[in-house]
Amino acid sequence: MTFSPDKLLQGLSDLKESGNYCVALSGGLDSVVLLHSLVHLRDAEKLPITQNLSAIHINHQLNAGADNWQKFCEELCERWDVPLLTEKVEVRLGSGEGLENAARQARYTAFEALLTSNDALLMAHHLDDQMETLLLRLMRGSGPGGLAGIPTRRKLGKIQMYRPLLTFSREQLKRYATQTQLQWQEDDSNQNLDFDRNFCRHELLPLIQNRWPSYRESWDKTLQLAGEADSLLTELARADLETAIGRDALVIDLTTVLDLSPPRQRNVFRLWLLEASIPNCGWNLLQKLTTELIPAAADATAVFQGEGFQIRRFRNQLYLLQDLASLELPRQTDWDARRAPCLELGVNGALSATGSTGFGLKLKEDDVLAVHYRKGGEHCQFSGRPTKSLKKLMQEQNLPPWLRDRQPLLYINQTLACVPGIGVCEEFEATGAQAGLLITWQQPDLRYKELNA
Repeated sequence: MTFSPDKLLQGLSDLKESGNYCVALSGGLDSVVLLHSLVHLRDAEKLPITQNLSAIHINHQLNAGADNWQKFCEELCERWDVPLLTEKVEVRLGSGEGLENAARQARYTAFEALLTSNDALLMAHHLDDQMETLLLRLMRGSGPGGLAGIPTRRKLGKIQMYRPLLTFSREQLKRYATQTQLQWQEDDSNQNLDFDRNFCRHELLPLIQNRWPSYRESWDKTLQLAGEADSLLTELARADLETAIGRDALVIDLTTVLDLSPPRQRNVFRLWLLEASIPNCGWNLLQKLTTELIPAAADATAVFQGEGFQIRRFRNQLYLLQDLASLELPRQTDWDARRAPCLELGVNGALSATGSTGFGLKLKEDDVLAVHYRKGGEHCQFSGRPTKSLKKLMQEQNLPPWLRDRQPLLYINQTLACVPGIGVCEEFEATGAQAGLLITWQQPDLRYKELNA
């Protein structure tokens, strides 16, 4: 099979709803071929009439020739009458992150920021990229979703990302570039065998091709079968998940999950976390969940600490929360509740006071409330009830464990007077015709935020 612009056009048939084709132009062979083909189709008036054509170049500033590549893209687009958007990014390495992944993340973040929902971002990944990806994911022990390879189409924030060259090999694209006398830039780092992808490209895959010349066709079948298997697993997970969650998509009822086999439990949690935008929810993470939080013998208030999130078990339910260790409690502070009936507590919600008669918290004229948090050992006696520890009172109120240390406590003259939302200590409770204040705590929303972003 040979590559041609008309064959590319066939692959673009399901992108008619987009108002603009925007090519991710690096200046390398693949993206130059993609842009040239689209320019050919535009000039031949074969693109849908609603489609505009543009390009975007991300300068990672990682190579001495980076500015030259940007200049090449600018001159190329000017010659072909294609509007070009350029952006320089700073690539920051995260903990344990490789340079390739960090550059990709910086690039994709720029795409999201610069493009609109009207844009279809066209990427120039080809069949050989797909083969390299499959091999690398095998080495990492990926499941069916990973072994399905690079998707032809997926969402990137508000934009649609599309890869129309995945069925064409790099050799086919190079033949087209040679025939049409195209010029492109060569990235010296592509020869560096310290990068796993380059090692696959230059060492492993040529050996495989020498022994099995048609390996691409065979591996492509594996990609399709893995994709089908992943789709079936997702359908099963969705059916199981629908029975395990209620109104809050970030809470799972364990009573239904406990009846499932461990592989099926992992399958449910995989979809649950993916739909909440939890990154890197691979087999190791899922295995920990099923062994640490799911068994009936597990701690009833067990905690799983992830990267930027927590999963907590409470009363036979699992809650997906933010990383609470990063949400510091506000400092202890005084509060003149009569003159300022609302007190913001930063990441810990807010307190409010409304007037009452015969109930609530009574304050003398010179009393000032002090907002404190648990230190341990606190006790309180509510009207007509025995003295109990604050810990016991919170348990009786079914207050989730992650809120107990965040529960604001109101003190008068260094004595615990009120636990907002739970009760007023007997000594400080308004009775009869006495004026009081009804104190309420608007609890913070500590759920994992990405789902609602």
